[in-house]
Amino acid sequence: HSWRRAVGGARARETASGARARETVGGVQAREPARSAAPTHSPVLLGPGGDEVEVAEVEAEAGVSLRTSGAPILTDFYGRSRSTATEELDAEEDSRHRSVVKIFTVSVRPNYELPWQSHPPESSTGSGLVICEQGKNMILTNAHVVADATLIEVRKSGSARRFVARAYAVAHECDLALLEIDDPDFWKRISPLELGDVPHLRDAVDVVGYPEGGDSLCVTSGVVSRIELQTYEHSGQNLLSLQIDAAINPGNSGGPAFDRSGRVVGVAFQNAPESQSIGFVIPTPVIRHFLRDVTSNNGKYTGFPSIGVVCQHTENPQLRERLGLPKQGGGILVRGVHPLAADVSVLNRLQPDDTILSIEGVEIASDGTCEVSAQERVSFAHLVHMKFPGETCAMRVLRGGKELLLQVATLRIERLVPDVAESSPAYFIYGGVVFMPLTMGFLHEYGEDWYEDAPRELTALWEYGQLSEADEQIVLLSRVLAAKETVGYVMLSEKRVLAVDGERVRNFKQFFLKMREAASSENKFVELTLESPGGNAVIVLKHESARRVDEMVQRTYRIPQLISDDLLEVLGELEVASGPAHK
Repeated sequence: HSWRRAVGGARARETASGARARETVGGVQAREPARSAAPTHSPVLLGPGGDEVEVAEVEAEAGVSLRTSGAPILTDFYGRSRSTATEELDAEEDSRHRSVVKIFTVSVRPNYELPWQSHPPESSTGSGLVICEQGKNMILTNAHVVADATLIEVRKSGSARRFVARAYAVAHECDLALLEIDDPDFWKRISPLELGDVPHLRDAVDVVGYPEGGDSLCVTSGVVSRIELQTYEHSGQNLLSLQIDAAINPGNSGGPAFDRSGRVVGVAFQNAPESQSIGFVIPTPVIRHFLRDVTSNNGKYTGFPSIGVVCQHTENPQLRERLGLPKQGGGILVRGVHPLAADVSVLNRLQPDDTILSIEGVEIASDGTCEVSAQERVSFAHLVHMKFPGETCAMRVLRGGKELLLQVATLRIERLVPDVAESSPAYFIYGGVVFMPLTMGFLHEYGEDWYEDAPRELTALWEYGQLSEADEQIVLLSRVLAAKETVGYVMLSEKRVLAVDGERVRNFKQFFLKMREAASSENKFVELTLESPGGNAVIVLKHESARRVDEMVQRTYRIPQLISDDLLEVLGELEVASGPAHK
């Protein structure tokens, strides 16, 4: 039998008379004779009725041995039986579990609906694991466990004491974070865990963490059922993920998944709410990429790169014939190149109508996947993701019927609608109208089903929008505050601002400066062009009444300031550059 250690395990003690304390084994109690009496037969067991039965008889009937190499049978705090030999076998597992910690977080989320204030503080819990990176012990967990945290505390398994931690690096894109703890007492009797490799399909895994429903460590077991790119719900990015048939519940996030050798094969991070016992784990290639990234950049996260192209499958035989591809073969068609993906070397730049045949020597199939094993395939994007921005990918490309070997530069391309950012939202109020840049934080205000509930024009910008300039931003008319001067404008909330007095809006800073310039001009009005289905809409604000309306809404809605702190810094820079005369 395999006996698991229980919390609070205790060894048997010698009694005053010299006899061993009684232990429970398989429903009967074990007892050895007092030391003063020389044993003439095997140890005896006390059955439920108090009758003595020799251990040898129980062993013969059950077909098992209750003794291992003469090791005595011991009981734990609950009276459960085990031997010193099995205790030694479980010591390695117990050491691993001591390196899985519970994380307590108090967070204050920014309020993108009312950007001049924050949401109320919230308390949450998660899990984490101790690792050693560049000779220093740290705690690895999920980014969403510590997002917007004002206080982070960590507790070891089996301990009641909490230790204050701080974030060393947070990467929302891959939902990973590293924590530091300065108190040396925390690191006593705790060992870093070892990262393993990507498991095979149907390999068994154990997920360890602190899910809701209890306060102690919990272990669930399952097998790996899929290895492919999945959408990381926290950021919307598609990265490599393991799907397992073990439950991952709230509180499990950030906990390790172990293989049978005791090595970490991933970090639990999300589940499938519509299904039962389906969980997802961040695999070690993504973890190692994150660790190498932040440790080589002093905690700064640079992210996963891209080659900046939009591709199409080439499974259709007519398309393959048109492209000059064999009937049976691979390759994916480049449909378009991102405006920011231009390389300084024209010879190494991908072009529309190129067909990518291989990346880093790995053949690309017509469906955009590459072979991992006889039963596993993964998207070609993973080959690019394992690079770092600025590195090159060796590609074999078919262009105009000729094969070329290119060294294509990878680069970091941000989304037109930025991912989660742990900072106060930028905003600007003028004439009772609230303006702000469109971010994922704003979309998340629509709740867990934000993709379905947010305006379709905004989710389309998140899903398909591309930067045409490095500093481009979507400026949004987010809210119209009620006043007689804003009557009729409420229906234009949540619209994109395209232009100010006919000048195109490029980003939020430029929009703010243009509005400030318009307010100080001799013109009585400022005209804003808004994107709207069927034709652009227009709102007009009168400068004279705008100041009066702003004073009123500031009192009514208890708004501390009409512009966000980052715009106050912009004004400060202008004052320094222009001098007191232009204050």
